[in-house]
Amino acid sequence: MNRTYSIVWSAVRNMYVVASELARGHSKVKIQAHSNEVSPSIEKPESGWAISAKHNALAFAIVAALGFASPLAMADNPVSYIDGTDHDLNAETSPISYSGTGQGTALYLEGLATAKGGWQPTSGTGTGVVIETAGGGDLLPDGSYAIATAIKLASGAVLNLTNAEISTTGNYSTGIELTGQSSITLTGGTLQVKGNYGIMTLSGESQATLSDIKVTATAETTSNISVGEGSTLKIKDGSEVTLTNGQLSVAGNTTSNAFLYVANSTVSSTGTKSTGIASNQGILDIKNSTITHDNVAGAAIEAVNASTVTISGDNKNSMVITSEDIGIKSAKSSVNIDGATIIAKGDGILMTTGGSSFYSNNSGRTVNNADVTSDDAAALHVDKNTVIEKPITLTDSTLTGPTAIKLDNAATVEANNTTLNGNIDAGSTVSSLSLAEKSSLQGSVNGLHSSLTLDATSQWNMTDPSTVRPPVSTTQQ
Repeated sequence: MNRTYSIVWSAVRNMYVVASELARGHSKVKIQAHSNEVSPSIEKPESGWAISAKHNALAFAIVAALGFASPLAMADNPVSYIDGTDHDLNAETSPISYSGTGQGTALYLEGLATAKGGWQPTSGTGTGVVIETAGGGDLLPDGSYAIATAIKLASGAVLNLTNAEISTTGNYSTGIELTGQSSITLTGGTLQVKGNYGIMTLSGESQATLSDIKVTATAETTSNISVGEGSTLKIKDGSEVTLTNGQLSVAGNTTSNAFLYVANSTVSSTGTKSTGIASNQGILDIKNSTITHDNVAGAAIEAVNASTVTISGDNKNSMVITSEDIGIKSAKSSVNIDGATIIAKGDGILMTTGGSSFYSNNSGRTVNNADVTSDDAAALHVDKNTVIEKPITLTDSTLTGPTAIKLDNAATVEANNTTLNGNIDAGSTVSSLSLAEKSSLQGSVNGLHSSLTLDATSQWNMTDPSTVRPPVSTTQQ
């Protein structure tokens, strides 16, 4: 059976790349090489001219240099399109694959550059498509190693797959890479990554939607999902993301945030020292999901540098966060909780400077309709040097731990219809705590310079000797 390979110019790579079949007349340059008749040609369809010559020696040299002459390379089936048209990937030989030791990609889509400096999207669709990558590892001139990639999209390329089976094996492999406003939608199916160079990377205002898919990473060292500046990742509709020695990282910059939306799904992380979901100048919206952090250190969710985090559930049990260390950690960020259960061995909610010796402002914290439990530390902890610009409001919630609230820096805490099971430790800070609307405190208070106010509907059951700035104030309604 004759097979046609195409060599087309990639504006993103600034080089010629190989497609698995003949480009459809839109590429700037294409070279054909047939297994039974070698007939290289260079054509420019837009202007209607073509230059061709039958030089077998030259063509075979090109084919050999590209690796098609080797039995291993011929066994692979990489697919590459840079033609600005739509493609049915079910028409490709299955599996779509790459296993060479050099840089390579199983499925590559790139938009076609236009005369106005933009691009015409190249798109692909398929159902039940199998994509496999196992390769990379060659030492490159710059001292790095060649990486084998399962899927790479660039320059506005679009990919929609249903019930696909995507897998990578070998240390020098990665799953999915999106750049230049490209987008991918994976509905159902699986993404299994065993390589150490990432599960999925989004940059340049790209978008990815994972719906009802199982994502599993079992790398020996680390393998992350990374959402870069201006890009958006959506995980929804019963998706399951399981990370080993890795994290879901959302990192924007001063001019463009990065975005993560999780709904009705599960994200879990296991390993040694790693945070499950980490945001740096990101926008996180997590709803009706389960976040599990089994790492011995780190946090289930961490937000730093002007990140905004919204955690919500239809009720307390529909949004659950569990952690072997810290539940939610924030520095210079805003975190709002409305309907959630948080269970942590360390601090349930930690407001901190992130290790800096300088003062760090946190713009706000609201906890509504939540159960927050700490096994060994504080349900709510304000770290030293952490400036809380607005009152911390607790509404219709329960905070439980050896210490319900720990204040290492001054803060105002307002509890409304909230139960505090544990001690209040304000240390030497000048803080204030008010209990209102049938709130209750079961525990002692350590706050020589701090105040405690209760309205007529609230109560304090002092379990141990306490120190608080006198007098304890009781307000009437």
